[in-house]
Amino acid sequence: ATVRREAPMRGTRKDHRRMDVFVEAGVLLAIENKVDSPEQQDQVSDYLVDLERRCPCPLGQPIQNTLIYLTPDRRPPESLNDSELENHQESGRLHCWSYQDDLRPWLKDCRRDCEAQKIRDFLSDFIEYIESHLKGESEDNQEKENKEHNE
Repeated sequence: ATVRREAPMRGTRKDHRRMDVFVEAGVLLAIENKVDSPEQQDQVSDYLVDLERRCPCPLGQPIQNTLIYLTPDRRPPESLNDSELENHQESGRLHCWSYQDDLRPWLKDCRRDCEAQKIRDFLSDFIEYIESHLKGESEDNQEKENKEHNE
């Protein structure tokens, strides 16, 4: 596998955009991490187009490229309308994850199955960081959303 941070998009006039994490391992996986910042205009839409360009998925074949949109509260990207969001999620090309509900359980599974002690220690530290530093982010966003909904 090849893992790159801040991987630039290729072959478009939006080459200035950079995916936070980009993994090539027979399939493509991109992770866009949104802790404190909002999505840039058309950012996720552009990333999905770029991933499809790099690794087209023929009709009826398994998905070979996926984007994880990681936020404190699993909020969907703003650059996709409801229909696009649903299509990308149903096809497996897009996953909206939260730190607490999705990433943390996955990391715990990885830690449980990992044989290397140093990696298990790293995963434990990462899980602890999510639990202590990112839990409040998720709860704050949920409270804000509830307040706006009730007004």
